[in-house]
Amino acid sequence: MASEIALAQVAERNSALLNPARRMLRTSKRPLRQLAELAGAVANREMLEGSFKEARSLLRLALEQPTDNVVAQAMIDGRLIGLKLDEPAILHAVTQSSEAQLLQSWMTGDEASSEAHALRWHAEEPFSSRPLQFLTTLYSLQGDYTKALEWVERGLVADPFDPGLISNLSFTQAAVGSELAAEATMKRARSIGNLELEPFFKATEGLIALHRAQFDLARTLYREAEDIFTKTGRESLAALCVAHYAKFASEIGAPGADALRQEAQDKVNKAPTIDGRIMLSRLANQPVQIPVEEEEQRRLSQWVFDPTSNTLTKKLGVTAKGAPAIVVQPSKPPASRK
Repeated sequence: MASEIALAQVAERNSALLNPARRMLRTSKRPLRQLAELAGAVANREMLEGSFKEARSLLRLALEQPTDNVVAQAMIDGRLIGLKLDEPAILHAVTQSSEAQLLQSWMTGDEASSEAHALRWHAEEPFSSRPLQFLTTLYSLQGDYTKALEWVERGLVADPFDPGLISNLSFTQAAVGSELAAEATMKRARSIGNLELEPFFKATEGLIALHRAQFDLARTLYREAEDIFTKTGRESLAALCVAHYAKFASEIGAPGADALRQEAQDKVNKAPTIDGRIMLSRLANQPVQIPVEEEEQRRLSQWVFDPTSNTLTKKLGVTAKGAPAIVVQPSKPPASRK
């Protein structure tokens, strides 16, 4: 059921199993470990529909006895819906999942640890394109385009139609100067009507134009890519596109590179991502600084202290933002009898 709900979401269709899944999660007596994947899938759907309260409750249920997939999902969805994932059981589960450890490292801007966890994830799941998408993106952000190209080609052996890897292939080919190969890659992808890659291809064509000193054409192509991202509600990708444009324009010595650097700084700050901040650090030749989030978050449970019996009891349920620990006041002693 979890798989069908997830696939329906990717296909942008309504799942016939969504309502039965909701009923099952309310009434089932199955072990929580068996319900974790289903609760995670429904939680993700509730989050996308804006039902954050229901999503938080379902994610809490999924994290009672989580699978690796649920833990990795929680690293992303938990932040989006304001959950603080600091319980010992969850922290222990994170250490068992390479994907979750990768996400945790990436959120703090630790590139070295992120690379190590991605390599471990790839070793565990060599059939999956996701760790290779991350590795090729990381190496590209670091400017190691030859290494990125080697890994993207390896990934395409396992999954020759993966959109993320195809996009990374054309970009890394252009970045290493194999412009004809990059154009051939984009032509093949466009022939099968993969429209989701169009803004990425526009930006890659902008890079090729920069290499050919066609600066006006490069500006047009990068701005077209930025415009597509903006119109489809992906402001962070639009900002990242400008950051790439500024980086390559500076390296090549294109006119207006200084103004582009300032524009990239402003746009990444308005729509920040870790990728964008790394690009800005490369532009400024300074270490990347990832700010620690200070916003209050909800907890998945609370410890209740009873001073009368001097005991702690775990109370399940999502708390309010920044909720303090609950302290139970001691009850009054019974009246003495004569």
